[in-house]
Amino acid sequence: MKTAIKTISFAFLPFVLLFFACSSPAGSESNGETTLSIILPGGQNGKVVGDPGSLQYEISGTGPNGKSFSETGMGGTTVNVTLVPGLWHVIIKAFDPGDSTKTSEAESESYDINVKAGKNNNLPIQMRFVQTAAVLPYLQAVGPTGTPVSLHLAVPLDSTEWSALFTAIATAGYDVDLDLSACTRGPSAGVAGLDSNGVFDPDSSVPTGKDKIVSLVLPDVADSIADGYPTFDHFSALKVAEGRNVTSIGTAAFYGCTSLVSVEFPKVASIGDGAFQDCTSLVSVEFPQATSIGFLAFANCTSLDSVEFPLASSIDAGAFDNCTSLVSVEFPLVTSIGDSAFHGCDNLESIKIPEVVTLSDTVFYATTATSLIIEMGSTAPTVGITTFFNITAPKNVTVKVSLGATGYGTISTTYTTDTTTPNWANAFRGMGWDGSVYLTGLVNSNITLTIEYK
Repeated sequence: MKTAIKTISFAFLPFVLLFFACSSPAGSESNGETTLSIILPGGQNGKVVGDPGSLQYEISGTGPNGKSFSETGMGGTTVNVTLVPGLWHVIIKAFDPGDSTKTSEAESESYDINVKAGKNNNLPIQMRFVQTAAVLPYLQAVGPTGTPVSLHLAVPLDSTEWSALFTAIATAGYDVDLDLSACTRGPSAGVAGLDSNGVFDPDSSVPTGKDKIVSLVLPDVADSIADGYPTFDHFSALKVAEGRNVTSIGTAAFYGCTSLVSVEFPKVASIGDGAFQDCTSLVSVEFPQATSIGFLAFANCTSLDSVEFPLASSIDAGAFDNCTSLVSVEFPLVTSIGDSAFHGCDNLESIKIPEVVTLSDTVFYATTATSLIIEMGSTAPTVGITTFFNITAPKNVTVKVSLGATGYGTISTTYTTDTTTPNWANAFRGMGWDGSVYLTGLVNSNITLTIEYK
C-alpha cells in the first residue's frame, strides 16, 4: 500500500492536523466483496482537539472497473465500506460540522490501498499535531486518564516550538508519551530542540514540563544527541528513550536519569563519556552498531544485567564501573579495554573477549565474585599492572584460549603461590606486561589462575 501524507488546515480551528494511514488485514468476505474499515481520528470520545465539537469527514473512493463509493463519518468512529477487491484510491476530507458552507474544508488526504479478498482491510487514520498551539487544548480535553497521554508531533522543532511544547505540558500537568519522530529540523544551529545540523538538545537549563515525559521517541531526522551535564536533566520520570537514526550519544547525555529502564538506538556508533552514568534503573542495553564505549559510559548502572555490543572495538576506562548486576558479558570484537573498566562488578562471572589485544591497569579491580571465566584469543594480550587490585579473598580465575594459542605460557596449568616469576600468568595476576618487558606491578596472591583450552 502506498500512503500519501498531506497537511490539513482548518480556517475555524486554532490548530493544524497531519494524518497518516496504514493498512493491515483482519478477515471477512461476502459475495466476492470485502470490507474496508476506515478508522477516523478524534480526541477524547471523538472530540476535536481544542474545540468542543466533533470533526466530520467525507470519504470517497474509486476502484476497479469504475466502481466508487461515498460515505461520511464523525471523528472517533469507524466507517465500514463494502468493496470489490483491488486497488482503491481513497480521498478523505475533514471539516467543521458547524460550517454549512464548508469554507473550513481541509485539503484532500488521499491514500492508495490494495483491498484484498477474504479479509477486512483496516485504514486507521492517526492524528499528529503540526502546531504546538494545539497541545494544551488537547491535553486539557483528554484530562487525567491514569496512564500517560500519547502525544505525536510533526513540527519544525526549533527553540520556540520546543519551549512552547514543554510550557503546554507543564501547564496541563499530565504524564506524556512523547513521539517526536515526525518532527523536522529547526532553521538554526546550536539551539535547543533539533537544530539545523540534526543535533538534538533538550536544553538542560530549563526544567519546565520535562518531569512529565514518561517515554520519548526522538525525531527521525536527529543524527546525534548533544553533550550536556546532563543533556536530559529534569527528565526525572523518563523510562523509555528511542532514537531510530541517532548515530552518536554525547557526553553525560542521560546522566542521572534514575527512572530510565530501556533505550533503543539501533544506529548509534559512538557512546560518549558518562552517557548513561547513574541510570540506576537501566536493565539492559543493546547497541548493534556501537564501536566505542566512552569513559564511565554506564558507571553505577546498578540494575544493568544484560549488554550487547557486537561491533564494539574499544571499552574506555570505568565504562562499566560498579555495574553490580552484570553476571556475564560478551564483546566479540573488542581489542582494547581501559583502566578499571569493570571495577566493582561484584557479580561478574563470565566475560568473552576473543579479539582482545590490550588490557589496561586494574581492569577487574574489586570484582569480588569468587570465580571468573575469561575467554581470550589466539594471542596473549598485553596487560597493565594490578589487574585484580583490591581483591582480598581467594578468587579462581580461568582463562580459556583456542588451540594453537601463543604467548600464554604452558597451557593447562594452574598458577597459585609463585608471585615472582616473569611470565604471562603473573603478568595477568598483577605484574603487567607491555608485549616485550614485564612490569613492576604487584601480583595478587589471592588469585588462582588456570589457563586452559576452550
